[in-house]
Amino acid sequence: MALPRRLRAAPRLGWLALALAARWSRAHWLWQAPPLVSSLLGLLALGAGLAAFLPSGVATAPVLGLSLLSLPLLASLQFYAGYPLRVVTAEASRWLLATGFSAQRSGASLLVNGQLVIVDAPCSGVQMLWLGYFTACVVALHSGRREQRLPGAVAGGEPAGAGRQRAAQYRAGRIRGRRPSPRRLGA
Repeated sequence: MALPRRLRAAPRLGWLALALAARWSRAHWLWQAPPLVSSLLGLLALGAGLAAFLPSGVATAPVLGLSLLSLPLLASLQFYAGYPLRVVTAEASRWLLATGFSAQRSGASLLVNGQLVIVDAPCSGVQMLWLGYFTACVVALHSGRREQRLPGAVAGGEPAGAGRQRAAQYRAGRIRGRRPSPRRLGA
């Protein structure tokens, strides 16, 4: 399904009001808030302003999701929370290893029976989560689905109701290559 090429002539007032409120908040809190929060407000204003002019057939959740994903959240999260999480992981590992080994923690590294073990930064898990959200937003925007449960679709596996649908398909015989019998379809 191709996206419509025309924007609305008259914007949706709710989204436009949200865009103006976010823009005012960003201007008001520009020097008091951290740069990431200020950027978040600016991108929320930009995304809500775009959502105000989008045609009615285009979902707004993927647009706002993509604007949120454009922030450098991964780098900021690894910068601010990376070292404390590594220290907590090293301390928990020292506590678990202390029962059978000689283990000492120094910063984000461990000395286990004379061998130095460094607790490295987390690598691909958070990046794969970002890629999953990005893919879900792009596919939802391109396919024109008005799905409001993007986080559940990515993080939780199947969206709500998919289990019931799968069970109904199983009962109808459409799973595992079986053809439904006329008796099961009510004929």
